[in-house]
Amino acid sequence: MATKKLTVGGYTESRCSRCKDITNHIIVAMVDGEVIKVQCCACGSMHKHRPPRVAKSSSAPTVVKRSGGRVSPVRKVTTGTTSAPAKRTSRKKSQSAHPAVNQEAVRKLWERALMARSHGDPKPYTIDTVFELDDVVEHSKFGTGYVSELIDNDKVKIMFQCGEKMLRCGLRNVA
Repeated sequence: MATKKLTVGGYTESRCSRCKDITNHIIVAMVDGEVIKVQCCACGSMHKHRPPRVAKSSSAPTVVKRSGGRVSPVRKVTTGTTSAPAKRTSRKKSQSAHPAVNQEAVRKLWERALMARSHGDPKPYTIDTVFELDDVVEHSKFGTGYVSELIDNDKVKIMFQCGEKMLRCGLRNVA
């Protein structure tokens, strides 16, 4: 079974917090290949990605209990042992998925690159703003960064101090 590669601007199913249902969503932001933020195609709300819950398949046989000529409702046979669902372990912000890198050296390189590009006030990031290469961007969560790569007509890679993020933006006119 081949899985479809998810990209910013693509579609995925997610549980919508406003619709209270599983609907198609547009992927708005991804970090390290993981969907973080989505926009509902049905109601237009923007929220964190909540993957649809997978229904547990029960292979336990059903039993009909007969007592005194009456039939009781069907029930599932359960075994004596119950296992709690696996807890999701979240990575602390101080830990990194990548090998240890000198954070101070990375910060200095990022500052030098940012200073070379800054020629005025940074543009505030919104999903509708059109960005060009080397634009300086101020993001509410990630801080200040610069556009390092233009992807498609509605996506950009922005280098922040915490790393490179692929984000959705306004449509650029490509001639």
